[in-house]
Amino acid sequence: MNALKLKRFGNSHGIIIPKTILKQIGVTDVANQLFNIDIDSNNGKIILSKKKKNNSSEFDELFEGFDLKSYKKENPDDFVEHWGKSVGKEAI
Repeated sequence: MNALKLKRFGNSHGIIIPKTILKQIGVTDVANQLFNIDIDSNNGKIILSKKKKNNSSEFDELFEGFDLKSYKKENPDDFVEHWGKSVGKEAI
């Protein structure tokens, strides 16, 4: 087990994970890698795991199963079909 110190970063706290540890779980490009954080408060653990990459984006995941036609029917006043004539560079 590796021991890492908790450090202060402004108003937050964090750890610096050495490159050798990240390499062990296959992380080579941290700029484009997402991680899941699970908290096990019963055992005092924070579990950081590499999120598996897939073809869908986070945006797609947020709207997974969303049906626009049903939404329009259920919320007719919340949906704007037309915002009016373009007045700037909206329509390029």
